[in-house]
Amino acid sequence: MPRRTSFIRTWDPPRVLSGVCYVTEVRFLIGFPHFSPHLNEITFSSGLHVIYGESGTGKSQFARFLSDGTRPHSTNFSLQGYDPPSGTYLIPQNPTQGLIATSVINELAFSLECRIQDSNRIQEQVSRLVQHLPDSIDPGMHPVDLSGGEMEILNLVLASSLEPSLLVIDDGLSFLNEYRKEEEVRKLRALARERECPIIWLTTEWNDLRWGDSRWRLSLSEFVSVSDFTPNEYSPVPKQSGSLKITLDDLTFGYPGREKLLSQLQLTSSPAAHLGILGDNGVGKTTLALLLMGILSPDAGSISIQLDSFCRPCYIDQFPERMLGVRTLGDWVEELMEHNLLSAGNLDRAQSVLTQLQLPWDSIREKQAWQLPWSVVRLAVIAVCSYADFDPIIMDEPTFGLGWRQRVTLRRFILRNMRRKHSILISHDQSFVLSTCDQVLALESPERLIEVDPEAYVPDRKKKNH
Repeated sequence: MPRRTSFIRTWDPPRVLSGVCYVTEVRFLIGFPHFSPHLNEITFSSGLHVIYGESGTGKSQFARFLSDGTRPHSTNFSLQGYDPPSGTYLIPQNPTQGLIATSVINELAFSLECRIQDSNRIQEQVSRLVQHLPDSIDPGMHPVDLSGGEMEILNLVLASSLEPSLLVIDDGLSFLNEYRKEEEVRKLRALARERECPIIWLTTEWNDLRWGDSRWRLSLSEFVSVSDFTPNEYSPVPKQSGSLKITLDDLTFGYPGREKLLSQLQLTSSPAAHLGILGDNGVGKTTLALLLMGILSPDAGSISIQLDSFCRPCYIDQFPERMLGVRTLGDWVEELMEHNLLSAGNLDRAQSVLTQLQLPWDSIREKQAWQLPWSVVRLAVIAVCSYADFDPIIMDEPTFGLGWRQRVTLRRFILRNMRRKHSILISHDQSFVLSTCDQVLALESPERLIEVDPEAYVPDRKKKNH
């Protein structure tokens, strides 16, 4: 029988199950047969354990093994000696995966209906779960309309409500800005204390290691404890200058049936080569990009992009596989060339960049997006669009799924290879934006979009969520 638990002040996860198996530690064996014949025993006790790994090191297969025992394939490591405990829950890297209902509130209810039968109890628990969602999430919204960060928060609320005996998170906080991530980590810590269970969080963000009760690094040759953690920082570089400006004149927009997301925004930005847009999760950054592209139309007012010369903007979705659909990368590139948006010479240049990123074009061109890691799709799309006949390039969450070295490489590419182009970077990754962009805007509320100093900006964190 479940033991009696005390409430935690910072997080009171709804108790919805009975007869749950409690687990205080998990153990398994890991080895790297190409480098050593030895296996190492790893133990994760109750608490929050953070595992860092660059993209391509096998983190998702590691997470899958911990969640359901599936042995990894096509990786440099082997895992064995482990049976997943009953009640294990996996939060996948793709926050859309597993969200199947037509509204947020139905998603919450569906998760509970699979485990309890009493409709009154379900309604009561759904009401409690809604209180743990940020104000930006309307319970009546379709999950597909949520931002990446809002989907991640929804997944975390769902996972916490199910009282997992072991919670495995596969890069499931990577769309969150630092403030929102800090809030969610506090809740995860409270959950681990209350249930005395292990929570294992795999991430591509090196600085996430600071949150761990234990810290680990997964590479192609080893899995080791990180005892001397030091936060990474981008090296300072000279900022560029350009002619990119955006103008908002009483811009107002809201999705049908919901409050206005943007209200009477008025701004003309200073000229920039690379313009950054920061803001809390769900505040409307992606919506602003879709309005800039003309994909959405304002309810009132106007928004426009200005360049001194040629202007043909390109939008790279925060889920870039949406741009490809069922096409392969090669099919997509051929369409760009057929429409005279990409020359053979510039394709060669893009391929050269991908080779430098250890992504040879011949190894990825015939693959569909679902057959490739997110980071590969993202870098390939950015490289090709940057050499195509587009300016500016609007990148929505360009660092998602990228490890530290890949982020440094992407930043170098933007600053060096895009000297003749302009970009708009929309991201939760504040340090990436502030260190890359010569002008930065902060969307702080529906009525407030301001220009900030990249060297001195501190976000407004006075708004607390519940």
